[in-house]
Amino acid sequence: MKHRLKLVFALIFAVSVIGNFIIPGISSASEPVTVGVLHWKAFAYADMMKNSYEMALEDINKAGGINGRPLKLVYADDQGKRDAGEKAVAELADKGVAMLIGGYASSNTIYTARRADRMNMPFLICTAADDRITQRKWKNVFRLNPPAGSYTIRIGRFFSE
Repeated sequence: MKHRLKLVFALIFAVSVIGNFIIPGISSASEPVTVGVLHWKAFAYADMMKNSYEMALEDINKAGGINGRPLKLVYADDQGKRDAGEKAVAELADKGVAMLIGGYASSNTIYTARRADRMNMPFLICTAADDRITQRKWKNVFRLNPPAGSYTIRIGRFFSE
């Protein structure tokens, strides 16, 4: 439940803030705000992640959507691989998404994040924790979870306190 609430609030915040810069060009107030999900179907927690996205989608739309517009999710399988991930970013961009969410494996996400940034596509990373992803200071890349380096610092504090 805690993870679901974090995801709902992160999606609402990200789409509201980022969407205000991207969405004004769309004229119809009833047209959905489309978010692309980089979803690795073979990932160990793929079903849980997809269920979380779908529950967040349902909650957001029940609450009136984003600025009165329904939210829609479209998925692309990045297969946890560099080339497939970069292709999935381009595929979702071609579908006219306002932003991307996802990013499960750090080894792949560093490349999908770079591609999204180069395409000026906002990307909210939900799981990948490689410190380098946000150390590169890409202007369109955001993180929901703490970077890997924070995990060891916090565990060390826990044991020392």
